Amino acid sequence: MSKSVVLWMGAGQIGMAIARRIGYGRKIVVADKRPENAEAMAKIMTDAGFDCEWMQADLASRASIREFIAKGQSFGGIDYLVNAAGVSPSSPLSMPKRLLSACISATNFGSLTVRRKISSASTMSPAITEK
Repeated sequence: MSKSVVLWMGAGQIGMAIARRIGYGRKIVVADKRPENAEAMAKIMTDAGFDCEWMQADLASRASIREFIAKGQSFGGIDYLVNAAGVSPSSPLSMPKRLLSACISATNFGSLTVRRKISSASTMSPAITEK
């Protein structure tokens, strides 16, 4: 049976609050770069009565983003994206260039890639770009 799907990237408290608000009656797929975070959030959500799956995904990896979207599409049409992922350095001016690049990649390019991939998905609800 096809369900309305919520994709939630970044398994933290802010993302969970949003997913709880919009996720009732929908399939929720939560992903995080650290699988233990995604698994813990999925357990909390499932224990609270939500239909939630988890997976490991890296917002800085296009292949990982494609897998994330494909998993969501396997349950039905993607209606919501909760992008609560990102890297927030405490002091970007003293950060090594490699870490600063990873921060920019995840926070900016990763977010844009997710939006583009979902926008081109054939099962996407037309309203997703306005939510």
